[in-house]
Amino acid sequence: MNHSIYRLFIIFYLIFLSNFAFSAPVISSVSSNAADEYNIVISGSSFGTNPLSIEWLGGLNGNIEQGTVGTAFSKGNWTKDPTSDSRQTPIYTNEKSHSGAKSIKSYWPVQSQYTSAFTYDTGKNIGTLYMTFWVYFEHVDSAGQWKIFRIRPDSNYGDRDGEYYFNEWYNSDHTISQGGHSLFCKYDGYAQCYPNSDDSLRWPASYVNNNKWIRLEVYGKESSGDNVRDADFDFKKHDQTSAPISLLTNGPWIGNIKTRVDAGEDRWRYIVFENYWGNISAGSGTGEKAYFDDIYIQVGTKARVEIGNNPIFTSCTHREIQFPTAWSDSSIAITFNKGSFVENDTVYLFVADANGNVNSQGYPVTIQKAVAPPSPPKGLRITN
Repeated sequence: MNHSIYRLFIIFYLIFLSNFAFSAPVISSVSSNAADEYNIVISGSSFGTNPLSIEWLGGLNGNIEQGTVGTAFSKGNWTKDPTSDSRQTPIYTNEKSHSGAKSIKSYWPVQSQYTSAFTYDTGKNIGTLYMTFWVYFEHVDSAGQWKIFRIRPDSNYGDRDGEYYFNEWYNSDHTISQGGHSLFCKYDGYAQCYPNSDDSLRWPASYVNNNKWIRLEVYGKESSGDNVRDADFDFKKHDQTSAPISLLTNGPWIGNIKTRVDAGEDRWRYIVFENYWGNISAGSGTGEKAYFDDIYIQVGTKARVEIGNNPIFTSCTHREIQFPTAWSDSSIAITFNKGSFVENDTVYLFVADANGNVNSQGYPVTIQKAVAPPSPPKGLRITN
């Protein structure tokens, strides 16, 4: 074969493989109307795979909505703070909710009660993590520090090697004076953990607004080995006024951070919603509360399904995560979650694959009213 022709053949072949391997998902149809808690099958192509290692607390039939108001939050593989002089048990509440009627409330009725935590044990080395949840921090009048969540090798709260945690410092007038992305691949040498070993990147590019429902979205991938700088981290907030905003300075950090240093260092396993409210220097110190809703934790991939309010994924100002129950390259089954969208809203379905590729145009669906199946007839008698 002529060498020029052979080279052209190889070039076209590689282009074909590249386009095939990295083609974005395409949605061709959905099986039924979109109504809350309806089972829907999404058909199409290039969806990739998802191991469906998911913890989902949202939805009408989920843990939060089924919890009894005023009782302690409880679920298998989760632990919580017991009420004591220094801690307060998080509870189910109907005081605020992002969707449905309830949420989980962490609160500190006595100033000495500085934590109101609940923790999920994934039961394994996380490797790749995608999680998202809605949070409302009710700030009253105190200057203090709110430690929101940690991703770490154990279920404790103290800073340690091999963890990430995020916190904010509030002034008494509701403004935020400081925050921090604490990336502790090595607690006593954390500068090396950040891109280019630049520890100034720990300061947030944006903050979590108080007194408003905010969706936080986290993607992390651990280092492939000890002291290897190839890990990822992406952290965004959705405030429903603009497209999601990065909370990371110079982020997302893709392939340029470390999550652990020493040989044998423990791996990410636990998600700790710490809810520490302390270091109080002004105000009453007893009125602040944090509410959590629609918590979604997924291990192994960032592939997912969402609905949004714009046919272009990156232009959506409001998106809601969906709960998948089956997944193949050409078909995904979900239990539809309308979140805080309402009936008759037109929303757009999006499938994101493991590489973050999303269908270029959202698939439009109109949210319908959920109709309960008819009750079986009564008083009938069968005769031969």
